[in-house]
Amino acid sequence: MRGTAGKILIVLGIILVVMAILWWAFAVNALIKVPTGIDTKIYYEGKYTYYVDPVTFEPLPPGAEQTLPMEAILVLLSLDEEYDSGTAVISGYAQNEVAGIEGEKVDFVIVLDRETTLNKADERAFLLTEDFIVDRSGSHHYQFPIGTSKDRNYMVWKEEIGGPMEFEFVGEEEKAGITVYNFKGSFSEEAVVPDYIEFLGLPTSLSFDELMDTLASMGIDLKGLVALAQERVSAEDLQALAQIQSQKIPLTYLWSTEHEVSVEPNTGVIVDSVMAVEETSLQIDDAALMGLVTILVNYQLDPVLGPAIQQLLDQAAGLEEASVFKLTEYYLSQTEESVLKAIEDTKKGIFAKTAVKVYIPLGLLVLGALMLIIGLFLHRSQSKPVQEKTRRSA
Repeated sequence: MRGTAGKILIVLGIILVVMAILWWAFAVNALIKVPTGIDTKIYYEGKYTYYVDPVTFEPLPPGAEQTLPMEAILVLLSLDEEYDSGTAVISGYAQNEVAGIEGEKVDFVIVLDRETTLNKADERAFLLTEDFIVDRSGSHHYQFPIGTSKDRNYMVWKEEIGGPMEFEFVGEEEKAGITVYNFKGSFSEEAVVPDYIEFLGLPTSLSFDELMDTLASMGIDLKGLVALAQERVSAEDLQALAQIQSQKIPLTYLWSTEHEVSVEPNTGVIVDSVMAVEETSLQIDDAALMGLVTILVNYQLDPVLGPAIQQLLDQAAGLEEASVFKLTEYYLSQTEESVLKAIEDTKKGIFAKTAVKVYIPLGLLVLGALMLIIGLFLHRSQSKPVQEKTRRSA
């Protein structure tokens, strides 16, 4: 009886040891991936600063900027019915509130590789509307990779510029009982994608008169110079000036950012958006201005027009500076309550990952080893009486 029990235990022990090995080899990678059931709300607070009049777009004098309190929310919700073994589909929206006035919701859907957490090229992935399909492939988005390393940089998608930005490791610290890696990314004056400009309802061009009004608010009296020039230049140059003044001046919006986040490395979850500074600037196409200057420099010796032209040339640096000026800037950081909630949720994810990666296979291995040891003991104890009986018979 002992011999039979011992053999059964030996077989079961071997099976469990093999299961532990197979679990480590295959199940760990199959089970540790972007989960279903994501329902996350992240809250931010900070301040929003206008550097121009929000209605006329005319730059405000230094010291007259308007700074207002700001709040924001980011919502992430997994579309579990659209998941498969290798793909996660997550919808969400971001919304700002400045001085109690809600901004438009920015809706989106992201499609991720469940193992690498990288974005996939997919027709379901959009920004703002379902018609604006975005290929974010090859970058991360709202999550770093499972098993984030501090020894490499990561590319993270930035919606406003329609491309990724690079994040690099800057430090390690403890937050509310877990170890986090801090990463920082930044870029300066990258062009904003046209669809985002359209969504914000921003103008894409100025009339020449509007441009002259904008320059006048900066102390550059181009309007007076043009009026004076119309009385002094040749008929041919007068026609050229009229053509320039009839043009629409293209506008380009530029985005700059500096962003620092705290990442829990085991899960890749961003538990704290430590600091996000987002700046919008406007670049005015200076081709019309340069065309105007090209005509007027021919009249530098004119006794009436010459001094005004020289004054404009003396302001050349101001003209160059005026071609790009800051519109708005906002600063946000994740609220303390939101950070603690994210960390508590992440702790559950850490435990689940540890269970899959360590506890379950180790338990199978230990149980299998115990069964092998007991099985071998029973088998040997059964074998000894048989050997003893054989010797006595002999």
